[in-house]
Amino acid sequence: MEALAVQPIIEPDYPVQRPDLYAVNDPVSGEALEATGVHSVLDAEFEPRTRERYQQWLGSIILRQDAEKEADDTDLLDTIHEARNGSLEAKQRLRMNIATATAEGYFKDDHVSTIVTHRDRTGNLGQHGQTVDSVQRNALIMRPNRHTVLQEITEAEALNAHRIEDALHAGKLRDNYLVVFSIVPNGVPKEDLGEDGDGYFLDALTLCVQVTTELDSGDVQTQAGFKAGVEAQPGDTFESLLAKRHDIPALVRLYRRFGQEPPTNAPGFLREGLYIPKDQMPNGVVDPMRWLDEEADALLGRDIERKPEDYMALILESKRREASVKEVRQRVERELLADYSLETPMQAVQRMWEFIKDHGVTASLDNKYIEPKVFGAAAARHIIAARQLTENGIIHLAREYMQKALEEAVIVGCGGGSGASRSGETSGGEISDSLGRSWNRDKHGSRKFTCPKGHLNIRPTKNELIDKCQHKGCAAQVICK
Repeated sequence: MEALAVQPIIEPDYPVQRPDLYAVNDPVSGEALEATGVHSVLDAEFEPRTRERYQQWLGSIILRQDAEKEADDTDLLDTIHEARNGSLEAKQRLRMNIATATAEGYFKDDHVSTIVTHRDRTGNLGQHGQTVDSVQRNALIMRPNRHTVLQEITEAEALNAHRIEDALHAGKLRDNYLVVFSIVPNGVPKEDLGEDGDGYFLDALTLCVQVTTELDSGDVQTQAGFKAGVEAQPGDTFESLLAKRHDIPALVRLYRRFGQEPPTNAPGFLREGLYIPKDQMPNGVVDPMRWLDEEADALLGRDIERKPEDYMALILESKRREASVKEVRQRVERELLADYSLETPMQAVQRMWEFIKDHGVTASLDNKYIEPKVFGAAAARHIIAARQLTENGIIHLAREYMQKALEEAVIVGCGGGSGASRSGETSGGEISDSLGRSWNRDKHGSRKFTCPKGHLNIRPTKNELIDKCQHKGCAAQVICK
């Protein structure tokens, strides 16, 4: 099969009406960057082999899409079944999935998460029994009929997985980081991007900086740093946010600062990453996060001192945030293991996000690490009101606002499962199964409600009522209407 040719893209998809943003005329104040040793992934000597191997892999997926799954293909539904049957490895894999999704769902700006993958005896990368190859296959196969740009992005992510493997075997990641940037694409309808689409956080056009390297142990570490891509103001529309976004021009400046030709669109920033020597990134992902802020400062006329130690503090703060939702993760795990109605892998993913949304909304009343805005503007107003009422001791009214928040909340996260799939969405926007049956409502109404003490309850069996709060240690009397 022919190797994938690098096709030049003529028209940039960033706002061409502001060309002044793309020229680095004056040096950015602060520490200067030395471009020595920084180079494009396209210039790596093993890149042609990587692309050829990737094309063969992609072709094999197309040929076997309708065939049975590969032996090492493991999806979330398989993981839930194996965990129920007592597999400790599957339980760890399930917890990893939930932990990754909760971090993506709840924390959208100045947050850092870390994932470590291991090499098995054959040299393949994976974690808790699931290979990276299996993850990438699932990402391509489970989400058909998407916008062409979004499909390009998924394919670029799969290409990077192949790059990481080849860079690892070539020893490239011992002394370098592979740095790529995931941004909200232009030219894609809003409904394909947000809570009903691929899970981008559109209120701030959140971007993700991903840096991957080899640890001394031989394992592979990927850090992801999340940052707002625009200075959003109340009343901004999706179109106005796209028009004034600063993330793309900041990235363009950063590439040119390193003497590299910048990509022109969202798939390009994933396909055309950089190898940056570790001695230029001593603090890992927070270094490019700081550089991007410096470039944004220059664009927006901000005079802010960007200290490396302040960015290092983000790592510790991120760990505190993630630790604060430990109980939420445990509840989501219990809910998934107790849900025997799941029939397809996508249902399992959607249900996981539904639980993460509901338990996150409930936790946000007391957990100030969770910003209400991550659940959408409508729910955010209710959560903020409930917090104020709680502080003033008006608990009964706070519960009413939290119930409204539950009903109106949305959540977004990478991978497209945070919203309903196009083929599995009812007219009311509720998650439904493959037969079109609404999951979160039945003849008694919503299966979700809060007890008098504010704990989220989800009736486990459709059309059956419960009389006590299901939250551990509560057991308050409840009346389902």
